[in-house]
Amino acid sequence: MHTSSTPRRVVNDLAIAAAGLLILVFAIAAFDHRFRDQVTSASDVAGLGQHVGNLAIVIAMIVAQFTREQVVENVHLTVLTIAATVLVVFLLRL
Repeated sequence: MHTSSTPRRVVNDLAIAAAGLLILVFAIAAFDHRFRDQVTSASDVAGLGQHVGNLAIVIAMIVAQFTREQVVENVHLTVLTIAATVLVVFLLRL
């Protein structure tokens, strides 16, 4: 099976990844008021699209902080998730 990286496929993959990240951000914002407050205050700083890179960095930092807090609060679930991921990778032989 031949896999090629045509520009169209690359753009489609990037669009899918961006959409997934956007869905993740909206899902976290829907369930956590602290995250929503941080994104709201960060978007005020962004202005008229001049600091989109800074906004992306702020959102990435917020997601990282939220993830870190969730991992600390749910250690058992984190270990189970990592073990399940390793099992799936070995089953798929990736």
